[in-house]
Amino acid sequence: MKGFKSGKIRKNATKKMASLLAMATRITMETYSTGGHDDCSRSNGEFEIDVARVNEWMANDNNYYDMRVYLECDEADQPKLLRIEGPPYHFCDTIRVSFAPVEELSDLRRDEYELEPQPKKSEPVQLATLDDLDLTSAEEVVITSVEVTFSESAELSSGEVLTLEQYDEKASRAAVEVGRGGQGYDKTYVVMHLANGEKHELRHDIDADLPTLTIDLAVRGYRAKAAAVVETKTVIRAYSADYYAWLDAGKNPDPEPTKTRNVISLGDYQAASMQSVTAWKNAPP
Repeated sequence: MKGFKSGKIRKNATKKMASLLAMATRITMETYSTGGHDDCSRSNGEFEIDVARVNEWMANDNNYYDMRVYLECDEADQPKLLRIEGPPYHFCDTIRVSFAPVEELSDLRRDEYELEPQPKKSEPVQLATLDDLDLTSAEEVVITSVEVTFSESAELSSGEVLTLEQYDEKASRAAVEVGRGGQGYDKTYVVMHLANGEKHELRHDIDADLPTLTIDLAVRGYRAKAAAVVETKTVIRAYSADYYAWLDAGKNPDPEPTKTRNVISLGDYQAASMQSVTAWKNAPP
């Protein structure tokens, strides 16, 4: 039996979970009910279940969303007890998986197995790069923004809208935390907004092999490119520079409109009128 370490296990570390369940010698489940006049929760007791029932329980989205997994090992780094729990309430479902004869499970208390998180590995995680991929015939996609709709990573938040560069940077940090080889992945759903106006939904399973959206798309046969962004401040500064250069050259940006109507005084109008009348009287019949 290979060595393990006591601590919290990622709920999406499916290979490790399957390996531990395959070595189980006994599996029990404890459920709770609420009701009565006092509206208190009461244990329904423990009962034995099989691996199929464990997998069925974990496959339920209501259980998986808040699921927590803890492992306790002996001094030889061999598993003693695996605990799978629902939401962090005292009345949540609890599955206990034992690997060797231990004291009666009904006598175990939850607080006896609150374990410290497993220390991080000291070895640096090598993330995949584009150097290993041939993008000669890849189709180019120009991405204006990446909208995160859901992610299991603490680096990404649902609802945030990022540039391709910003998303890849955050996803890379998440990939380092996940690591490579049986450590699971951070399931993430995004909506890619393309420069041509199209939107595409995509699931990105972040790990060391797919640390960025750029690499994920490259594996699928696409060459991701960030759309060019023009800063508003730059445009304003350029306009302002031309405007003030115009003033310095002695040009008026707002010249007075040219007067096109000839305005005469009342006296001039009367004089002109009398001349017209006199000319009319003196005209030959």
